[in-house]
Amino acid sequence: MASHIGASPRPGSVPAPIRARHGSVLALMRLPVLVSDHRRELNRIVIVDDHPAFRAWARAILAADGFRVAGEAADAASALAEVQAVRPDVVLLDVQLPDGDGFEVADALLAARPRPAVILTSSRDASAYAADLARTGLPFIAKEDLSGAAVRAMLGDRA
Repeated sequence: MASHIGASPRPGSVPAPIRARHGSVLALMRLPVLVSDHRRELNRIVIVDDHPAFRAWARAILAADGFRVAGEAADAASALAEVQAVRPDVVLLDVQLPDGDGFEVADALLAARPRPAVILTSSRDASAYAADLARTGLPFIAKEDLSGAAVRAMLGDRA
């Protein structure tokens, strides 16, 4: 599987899609989006999702794989506050939140300093968000495919 994570794309170019083992497009990811302002190892994560059961499951899956869950949030407003308070390396961000759009939250997070790496997630397939994923270049993991290995792949094995 070819990966453009960590590669230096030509100026003005957009890397080719990175494909999962099942052939689904994860996202068009550009290097600057995956680079966090934090330390070299990215293992402190905030989980943002409006479903408590998913947050608990994601916490268990990621913690079992060596991630330190630094916080959780259930909506856009609390996500911005939580990220500001705990300054995680990575934010796992649901695309659909009760009080806002995950892409707008991601834009705000990426404009802030320090800037965390942002990975979007949803119960829907990436194709439902193709235009926004292409616009932002953010990585995407379907909720059913979430694992520590998948997050590490999105981060270029820096986790």
